[in-house]
Amino acid sequence: MEIARLPRRTLLTVRALIWLAAGLMYFTMFMFAGRADWSILYIFLATSALGFIFSGPVQYAVVRSWNLSGFRRTSFLIVSIVLIAAVHSTIDTLMADALRDFPKLVRSFTDEPSKTYSQLLFFSGQTFEFFIWIHAFFAAFAWTIIRSQLIVEQERRLAEAESQAQKAVLSALRAQVNPHFLFNALNAISSLMTIGRYEEAEEALMRLSEFFRASLAAERRQLVTVADELEMLESYLEMEQLRFPDRLKASIVMGEGSGAGLIPSFLLQPLVENAIKYAVAPSTEPVDVTISSSRTHNVLHVSVEDTGTSAAGNTPPGEGVGLENVRSRIEALYGASASMNVNKRSSGFQVTITLPFSDIPATEANR
Repeated sequence: MEIARLPRRTLLTVRALIWLAAGLMYFTMFMFAGRADWSILYIFLATSALGFIFSGPVQYAVVRSWNLSGFRRTSFLIVSIVLIAAVHSTIDTLMADALRDFPKLVRSFTDEPSKTYSQLLFFSGQTFEFFIWIHAFFAAFAWTIIRSQLIVEQERRLAEAESQAQKAVLSALRAQVNPHFLFNALNAISSLMTIGRYEEAEEALMRLSEFFRASLAAERRQLVTVADELEMLESYLEMEQLRFPDRLKASIVMGEGSGAGLIPSFLLQPLVENAIKYAVAPSTEPVDVTISSSRTHNVLHVSVEDTGTSAAGNTPPGEGVGLENVRSRIEALYGASASMNVNKRSSGFQVTITLPFSDIPATEANR
């Protein structure tokens, strides 16, 4: 495992608090023992500052031992903490003695060196064990903080990877719609030209251009409002009505409060395309194609329904691309919180999609 970035500010704060508390505790113990008074509080503040400095190597030891195995890590930390505490306690004793009576300390080194060393060893021994426990406590605390930071970082990376994977799936599914739709649209225009309906073919080509212009405006958005989706479908239906002027009876019904709801862009277009291909095109009678949306509390319902008699279960094998595409997109984006109900009837075909209602601006929802 690698440490992406150390929570330095948190570790600095913890170090400062630990050694401030240790200094005050150390001073209080000396006060109760009658070996200190308020006039030398500065000595214990200096002790806290020195402890803060020596916690730096302890933190470094924790980082260096991160990738070691369990036994080697424990051994490395124990040895490091003992050595750091030994040096720390010695320097702390010298500093405290120097701050209290520096001239006396100089004389003692000149006149009675053996006695001076004995005093240093005595006081260093008293603080040595104390510093070991504090450094060990800080090492454990630093380990916990860094470990928590690593877990958070891993979760963030995992969530980002899942988000990117989901976007890739949705983009692939959406890309699947475009060539399928374009093929059918160009085939429709070709059919109009074949039977000599050139003006209608030209108008259909203009409608197709408008439709793609609108789609390009929404290309970078995974989610669009229901109102925008229905507006794009209206352009598409106008183009198809040129092809089936007597058979296609299209209507769009947007229920109150549902227009601001967000849905995946081009979610309904494959369903409308299926209705025209399998219900309107084979029929000799007028077919109603109704696209509707409604909202019930926090649930959004959108549906595509037709009245074509040939739509009931007569879809040729391999032609269910539209339905599978829509189903896969809502599963990838919403999971179990969304559903698609396909209802085949003798007098038509209905697909109803149920989604959680959300009206967060699309710029925020697509981040």
